[in-house]
Amino acid sequence: MESVRDFDGDWQFLCGAEDCVADGEPHHIGVGHLIQNDPAIEELASLKPGTFAERSAENKDWSISRLE
Repeated sequence: MESVRDFDGDWQFLCGAEDCVADGEPHHIGVGHLIQNDPAIEELASLKPGTFAERSAENKDWSISRLE
């Protein structure tokens, strides 16, 4: 899973699986729904614009980096 906070402060949450989005189109969803399914997403609330967080599995720690 990957979470991106772009330079304008907008968010994107990506599952990381190649077959995740069958139609290839983005979907709008409330972050509350994401947190219900994965409470660890709430840890990303302090993610600063221009950064992203990723992890290899749901039970792994987030790795935070800067966007280029």
